[in-house]
Amino acid sequence: MVNSASRDGTTRVTSAQGECPSQLFITTNPGMEDVVREELLERLRAAGLPPVAVELNPFGFGGQVWVEGGEAERMCQVAMELRSIHHVFQPLHRFSLPPQGALQHIELEVEALGIVAMETAKTFRVTSRRSGEHDFGSVDVQRRAGAALWRHYGTAVDLENPDVEVRVDVFGCMCLVSFQRTLKSLSKRFVRRYQPRVALKASVAYALLHFARIGEKSDGTLLDPFCGSGTILFEAAEIFPDLALFGSDIDQHVVDCARENASALGCAERMALCQGDARELDAVFPDRRFDYIVTNPPYGMRFGQHLNFDRFYTRVLQQCWYRLRPGGRLVLIAWKYRLFSRAAKRTGLFRMRAERVVETGGLHPRIFALDRIDREGEN
Repeated sequence: MVNSASRDGTTRVTSAQGECPSQLFITTNPGMEDVVREELLERLRAAGLPPVAVELNPFGFGGQVWVEGGEAERMCQVAMELRSIHHVFQPLHRFSLPPQGALQHIELEVEALGIVAMETAKTFRVTSRRSGEHDFGSVDVQRRAGAALWRHYGTAVDLENPDVEVRVDVFGCMCLVSFQRTLKSLSKRFVRRYQPRVALKASVAYALLHFARIGEKSDGTLLDPFCGSGTILFEAAEIFPDLALFGSDIDQHVVDCARENASALGCAERMALCQGDARELDAVFPDRRFDYIVTNPPYGMRFGQHLNFDRFYTRVLQQCWYRLRPGGRLVLIAWKYRLFSRAAKRTGLFRMRAERVVETGGLHPRIFALDRIDREGEN
């Protein structure tokens, strides 16, 4: 491993392959950074690997996790198994940007990099994400950095299926150059026959289950009464092999599509799906109580625009209380979080255990984890 100081005093760390051997940069939904840290450290413990240093939001923007320590390829393998993330990057170089001439500075720094993989690659592409206020855009960064690499290596550009993908991300006054190890977002892991226009990301579904605190060997029961295309249930099926899974949705067509998705994923036998209104769970599941209810109610953006959400949340809380066993937990994500908080306090049926703002699809809903308040003498 060689450490070399650049002109601005920042450090470039490279190995024989041109990759940093002990650092990873990971992206997730803003608000889920500590979920990533907890999952990563737990996976390291399970694999018998030593802990690593984890820094949240190292560049001052949400949805970022920086990892240092461990052997490079083994750490990358562990990171690629995480369920709470989008992408994994191996850093090559990070440096500060000057107040003026930032694009030229990026071009010079990228051209000076020695990237061994570029010497043998037949094709490459540069992608970029920019956060903060700048007088240039991501496309400008891609063009300048791509031109620098083309001059240096003479490698052809392929925007569709490159041998090497180099990321050049700008976060405020910092620039990070890295290899993108993930071909596509890890949160898009479920291949479905039915894909709605708006669906919960699998990474957010994992976060909901994380806040439910379900034991890995749980043989309990979980219900999603707004199951939609089935993301939460599919996530639970892969994580908890002994958990009995139930789902319902008010739209029979949606239930049929969720069944098709479950069949395509090979988990249809793991779950019982039916049509039913979450406001009438007593009628949908009259003889069953659940250990966990984990769900994603309508936001009221494209669906549910005409709902009175104050009454809606109140009714859902009441029905969930009745269908949960004593000691049960309810976890849901709500965009109209003030109305939901008000309904939770007014009903007095649950004790708030966790509340978390996350960003998903350009919105900032909140995850709520609530424990059922049991009545004395209940069975």
